[in-house]
Amino acid sequence: MGHRGRIILGAATAVLCASGSAPADWVTQQIGWDALVERLGAGNIPTGAGIVVGQVEASSGGNYMPDVSDAEFLGKTFTEMSGASGASNHATNVGKRIYGLETSVAPGIVTIYDYEAGGWATDDYLRSNFSGAVPPLTTPGGIRLFNNSWIGSFGNVSSDHLVLRRADYVAERDDLLILSGVNNSGSNQPLMAYSFNGLSVGLQNGNHVSGPVPGAYEGAGRWKPEIVAPAPTTSNATGTVSSVAALVVETAMTHPALADEPTAQAGVVLRCVLLGGADHKAGWTNNPATGGENRGVTTLPLDLFFGLGTVHIDRSHMLFTGGRQAGGSTPGAPGNTTWSGWDHAETDEGGGRYWKFTVPEDADEVAITATWNRVVTSTFSGYAMADFDLELFRLDDAGDLVSLVGDAGLGHFASGNVASRSTGHNIEHLWIEGLVAGTYVLELKLLDATGAGSWVAAVGWLFPETDFVPGDVNGDGVVDVSDLLAIIAAWGPCKGCPEDLDGNGSVDVNDILLVLAFWS
Repeated sequence: MGHRGRIILGAATAVLCASGSAPADWVTQQIGWDALVERLGAGNIPTGAGIVVGQVEASSGGNYMPDVSDAEFLGKTFTEMSGASGASNHATNVGKRIYGLETSVAPGIVTIYDYEAGGWATDDYLRSNFSGAVPPLTTPGGIRLFNNSWIGSFGNVSSDHLVLRRADYVAERDDLLILSGVNNSGSNQPLMAYSFNGLSVGLQNGNHVSGPVPGAYEGAGRWKPEIVAPAPTTSNATGTVSSVAALVVETAMTHPALADEPTAQAGVVLRCVLLGGADHKAGWTNNPATGGENRGVTTLPLDLFFGLGTVHIDRSHMLFTGGRQAGGSTPGAPGNTTWSGWDHAETDEGGGRYWKFTVPEDADEVAITATWNRVVTSTFSGYAMADFDLELFRLDDAGDLVSLVGDAGLGHFASGNVASRSTGHNIEHLWIEGLVAGTYVLELKLLDATGAGSWVAAVGWLFPETDFVPGDVNGDGVVDVSDLLAIIAAWGPCKGCPEDLDGNGSVDVNDILLVLAFWS
């Protein structure tokens, strides 16, 4: 029989202070909402309709619920999951950012399940106070994301580990997004920022606590936060990221390019889409080597303060709606790609997945992201974790992969990193500036899967938008029989000609297969 746990919440840090106000125009501009409206039209953008959220709040004066009578919550349904509660000002203001009719970019959210933080971690959901034979409760009501605008600890590492493991377990089990704020000041607290399968959220201005997970905790050395948003406090920033996450989930459920692809709703894919679309504001860097034999390599995929960058719904939407594009299993047979897209890729230990990119003109900036889950045992006694590397290679005229690391990359990219080789993190990220036109192959390499044999990772990419259509030999914007006829007419040695789609110096059956792969 379990008993309700007590999370120790320091007076200065328990509740990440929030203040209520409608989002300024600069906020919607910074998170890409304005750009999304301009690109799609106001009547065509996601609003969070149909998305169910869980809001977890620290008790404030015995209360954890938002003020359900607030005008911003008209027409919304709230369910008290941790017992009767009055209104909490903090919960009200965070709620406005997640689903408020005026303050949120996801006003279409109408169903909210509310939890007190201690109850969520114990009896009411995760059940970290029960034995390992008792799993977390079934996630109620079709919840797709949890917002944790609180921080804390049970006061000992073992109890904190159980909460974090169970949260990562349900994120994997139920394909959830779990979003948690880091501390505004002082020192970070393990709950819930130290999770693997969720996302920790900071402030776009960097005025939050950032740094590595300390040595006593699992995954020590992983850097936090992973993503940021414009807001006065991390509570508000977390609510803003949750609102964008709701738009991403709705897109997975309803967009024609995604609705029939079951892996689009996988939690690991949704997390990759949010991270992969993050905007690198001025000053962002993941500190790659800028010279020598390791030029273009980073061992820390995140910026020390800003993670992958500022959440950006337009960039994430473009990446996501590029569609799933399956990678190949060998370097000689990479999957073919368009300028934006993603994959849900299963890789054997010691092996890799490969994607081919044709860059028709010099690219100012390229972003490629991979992320994966840790897998917690069903008894919550331990976990397994994979180690991937991510690297971009040049494809030469002979069809061979050529490293861009060190001097080999000079003249092919101006700055950034073409290889991400972190250990401990479950994120890898390439940020490349000044990539020269050419043909490239991306490798996702599974170095170690702790004996699991294979592992799934999500990969997403954004190259500069172009009218170039892969396989379109004659440049008319479609891939059809005229391109096939052009291939046949140019049959044979043909170095550098447009019909040589795979760049091997000859027009042959491989180029016919590529035309068929991209058939319009």
